Amino acid sequence: MLIAPPAEAARTRYPFCLQGATSPGLSNCTFTNLAQCRATASGRFLTCVANPFYKGRRR
Repeated sequence: MLIAPPAEAARTRYPFCLQGATSPGLSNCTFTNLAQCRATASGRFLTCVANPFYKGRRR
């Protein structure tokens, strides 16, 4: 049986998220840098935002 982590916990892994009509809230926080996020958002009526739950790299 697999147990998924809470959504908030999963969002802490990456510093940038997409927001827009197809990604409401912080539902797509899978970007390691702003340029990567902006490239994905380009032409899709999406914007990139800093992930407020991101805690940085764990050492």
